[in-house]
Amino acid sequence: MKKKIAILLSCVCIAFPALTYAQSNIQVKLDGSYVKFSGQEPTVINNRTMVPLRGIFENLGYSIEWDANTKTATLNKDNKSISIQTGADRFSVNGVGKELDVPAQILNGSLMLPLRAIESVEFVGIKWDGETKTASITHPFSVVPITVEEADKMLSGDATD
Repeated sequence: MKKKIAILLSCVCIAFPALTYAQSNIQVKLDGSYVKFSGQEPTVINNRTMVPLRGIFENLGYSIEWDANTKTATLNKDNKSISIQTGADRFSVNGVGKELDVPAQILNGSLMLPLRAIESVEFVGIKWDGETKTASITHPFSVVPITVEEADKMLSGDATD
């Protein structure tokens, strides 16, 4: 009986991966302070940490406009303009295209962006602590120490953002 229940639960998790996202419990720190997200929390999609665009970029000083017709977010700060369209695997910074390894997508009403995309926009350092499931963003960029094991994972492509 226990085996049947375990198999059933495994099938549910495979068939409905969104159910597993809610269990991520990922936290994000920006310059040492935890970022509070209203609504959708950070999650992992296709082995990439995805963060709500609004929660991160408003904390970095950006204003955000949403065009519901094109499903495009436009972010502005100083002389920088960023355009991100839902479903796209690219976004632009001042008209220059940048690639996303996971497309921007809406999850529970929030536009989600891969955490590493922030490095394409701002001069930040990002460090992932897999044990605590915490991403630390240091802005402006400063050297973020990593262990030899973390460096090996990054070089081999086994690191999760």
